[in-house]
Amino acid sequence: MNQIQKQIIECGHMKMQKSSLTICSIVRDCNRSLMINIPIIEKLRSSFIESHVIVFENDSIDGTKQTLEQWRKNYENVNILTNDYNQVTIPTEYSNGINKYYSYHRISRLAEFRNNYLNAMNNLKIISDFVIVLDLDISNLNLNGIAHSFGLADEWDVVCANGYSYSPALRKRYHDTYALIELGKENADQTEASIYQNHTIWSFLKPGLPLIPVYSAFGGLAIYHYNVLKDKKYLILKNRDKRVEVRCEHFSLCQDIRNSGFTRIYINPNMTLCNHVLTWKVIINFIMRRLKLNHQ
Repeated sequence: MNQIQKQIIECGHMKMQKSSLTICSIVRDCNRSLMINIPIIEKLRSSFIESHVIVFENDSIDGTKQTLEQWRKNYENVNILTNDYNQVTIPTEYSNGINKYYSYHRISRLAEFRNNYLNAMNNLKIISDFVIVLDLDISNLNLNGIAHSFGLADEWDVVCANGYSYSPALRKRYHDTYALIELGKENADQTEASIYQNHTIWSFLKPGLPLIPVYSAFGGLAIYHYNVLKDKKYLILKNRDKRVEVRCEHFSLCQDIRNSGFTRIYINPNMTLCNHVLTWKVIINFIMRRLKLNHQ
C-alpha cells in the first residue's frame, strides 16, 4: 500500500467519525458466516458517530434466527425483520430452459426481501448520511477497503465492492457479474455468456487502481449516499434472452438511481471482499480433475 492509499484511508476514517450509517442486509441459513461477520460489522459501526442495522431474514433453519436475536439483544439500534414463506427462493427446476438463478421467480423474491429493509428505513424514520447494503454470508470483509471508499466519498454517488471468489480451476475472478453492467451496454440483452465472460474480464481489478465507472454493480457490498437511495425501490425488469429471464435486482436499483440524476456509480478496486474462500473440497476437486485429465 503506497502513501497516497494510506492518506485516502486516513481521510476515510475521519469522514466516518463525523457521519451516520445504516447497514442493510437480507439473510437465510448463513449462521456460520453471521458469527464471523457480526463482530466485524460492530467494529465498523464503532467508527461512526451513529449507526443502525436493518436485517431481513426468512425461512432459516440453521440457527440464523437465534444468532440474529442475540445480535439484537446485545447491541443498540439492531433491527431484525423476519418472515417465513415456507417456499424456496431458488426453484429446484425451471421450465422453458430458463436458468433458475436468473429467473423471475428468484429475482422477484430477492427484490421483495430487499425492499423490506428500504421500507423499514422509512417506517422507522432512520435518516443517515450513508447506507451500506451488504451480503452477510461473505467470507472476508476488508474494513480498510471500506474506509478507502469513504475517503473518496465526494467523488461517488454509489460505490461497489471488488468482490472476488475462486473458480473451480482455482483462478481468482470477479464474483458478482450478474449485477455488473458496463457503461454503454445497459441496453443490450444480458446473456449467460456475457455474465460468465465477465468473471474473467473483470478479474483485472486489484488494489491500487482508481475508481472504475460502471452502469451498475454490487459485488457483495455497496455504499450509497442516503439522498441517492431515498425513496428508491428494487424492481423487476425483463430481459430479452431465453436463459436470462430478468435483470438483477441491483441493476434495477442502479437504473432507478441514474434516472434520478445520480450517475456517479463506480467499482472501487481497493474495497475488496471475498465472496467464497478456497475450501479443501474445491482444492481436492481441482486435483482430481487434473489427475483424471493426465490419465486420459
